[in-house]
Amino acid sequence: MASSSREETIRRFAIIECGSDKHDGALPAKEKYSSGYFKLKRDWSEAFCDQFWILSAEFGLIPSNRVIPDYDTEMKDVDTAEWLSMVREQFQDVDVFQDEAAEIWVMVSQGKLTDPAQGLRDSTLRAFLERVDVNIVWPFDETAGIGYQQGWLSDSIEAGRVGMPSDFGHGTSTDGGTEQAAIDAF
Repeated sequence: MASSSREETIRRFAIIECGSDKHDGALPAKEKYSSGYFKLKRDWSEAFCDQFWILSAEFGLIPSNRVIPDYDTEMKDVDTAEWLSMVREQFQDVDVFQDEAAEIWVMVSQGKLTDPAQGLRDSTLRAFLERVDVNIVWPFDETAGIGYQQGWLSDSIEAGRVGMPSDFGHGTSTDGGTEQAAIDAF
């Protein structure tokens, strides 16, 4: 992990979203997903984080080194309330999520973060994560979509430094606002 004097005191972790494109066979989760977009999130996490997890419809929160088999489950195939309950339990088993000195960068699509369980708006993955007693960083809130996200990830890796998308010129949406502003207005 790259560091500066400020970063030496921060234990940085990431939660990244899996991808639908996968390599065949049982593989560590960080090697299972084959899209370029996933690889950028993985490479950023490996460059700047002490550890990272992958969020999957089938397995919930996966440690990046955990070997997983082939699967085809998508979020549309699962009961959101049951899935969210599984992820909550998995969070309780990870000490990092109880560490106030930790910083967790969440790189997950807005759909996975904000889809309500059984129509309950406050029963979302995002609402759950906002109640965790660590510093949660939402870099994708500053972006207008995958293109901005990929640009930010690439530029951050190339520069060898951590920063929000706006620090690299990738934080403005096409309408001059942010995705989070649209979510909040909803």
